[in-house]
Amino acid sequence: MLSALMFITVLAATGPFLITTTTLETSMSANYRTSTQALYAAEAGINRLVRKYRNDPTLFLDATSVVDLALPQEKPNAPNLSDRMTYWIPSLTYEASTPPAYVDIQSNGKVSGSNSLARVSVRLMYDPPALFDYGLFADAGIELGGQGDIDSYDACVAPYDPDNPGDKGDIGTNAVGYDAIILNGVPSLVQGSASVGAGGDPSTDITGNGTITGTTDALTEAKFLDPKEAPTGGTFTQMSLSGTQQETLTAGFYRHPYVSIEAQATLYIHGDVTMSISGDLRTAGHGQIVLMSGATLTIYVEGDASIEGNGINNPSQLPSSLTLYGTETSSTIRIAGNADYYGTVYAPTADIEVEGESDLYGALVGQTLHVSSAVHYDECLGKGAKAAGDPFRMVYWRVD
Repeated sequence: MLSALMFITVLAATGPFLITTTTLETSMSANYRTSTQALYAAEAGINRLVRKYRNDPTLFLDATSVVDLALPQEKPNAPNLSDRMTYWIPSLTYEASTPPAYVDIQSNGKVSGSNSLARVSVRLMYDPPALFDYGLFADAGIELGGQGDIDSYDACVAPYDPDNPGDKGDIGTNAVGYDAIILNGVPSLVQGSASVGAGGDPSTDITGNGTITGTTDALTEAKFLDPKEAPTGGTFTQMSLSGTQQETLTAGFYRHPYVSIEAQATLYIHGDVTMSISGDLRTAGHGQIVLMSGATLTIYVEGDASIEGNGINNPSQLPSSLTLYGTETSSTIRIAGNADYYGTVYAPTADIEVEGESDLYGALVGQTLHVSSAVHYDECLGKGAKAAGDPFRMVYWRVD
């Protein structure tokens, strides 16, 4: 009887504890379930907006809020996912370019009848197809003559090695018909593939006595070439140097009516510099533009460009550090300097001519291309969206 009484006493003491524990576990399970449902609701809101962005990034250009995108910005009075789950998107911001380079989204989720609230914040970036996925690309035709050869290397990995050149020096054009691509070098060597325009026949559209080590084919559709617009704003400066004059531009954005650097004059570039030239760009004689250590230079030319003399000196030897954009009003770009050109040129409305003893490291896009110098395509320029096969990239996904 004494043992039974002791056992009953133990049960009486532990019973409330077990009941309390069971109640707490039941409550915790319910809280976990509703918090998980709230998270699912918040993610549903994110996914709906992300889907809109992926389908058409330009939708955001005219949207002042998510309400313009037919999505709730304030907490709805009634569930909008199920009989208990609700989402709303209180915050939407994006970079104001065309299309937006990124969009930041914050979505909230809640379960009716509970205190569960979840917040998901994401940034989704849009990396458009690479401008320079070919070493040479022209809208209306390419001609390689003289010493016009092309091979490749990857500047993200190592400098160009003439003893071990790469075989991805691809060339292409939207042109079709006889002489769409002309290989009239001595002879020209294309260490890569060649593509003519959609509907063309590479067996007849590629002419000359050159050699193509890769494949030849026709594009499935025309490559879209959109001229860049010169940005507005910036600091207005005159830039006409001659004799032994020297000038320096530090990091910033500058506007010029024209740029002329002649004789033995030098323009030094420090930091990240953007130049917008409403007229012509010209270097001649021993005149030169020099990118100092760690500097980058982006040039928008609305007129024509003639890079001769000592040209543009890019000691980093990284083509990505120097970009020359010819806008839709640019018609002629000529590179014939004494120094090797490490950079890119994107001028889809201009006739681009590259000649002389110096080599070009980087890539070219133009209306037409006439190249009689060696070109070494930087494969690193074509990496990113095209290589990944998806131009959209999730930068972060945060849960609160």
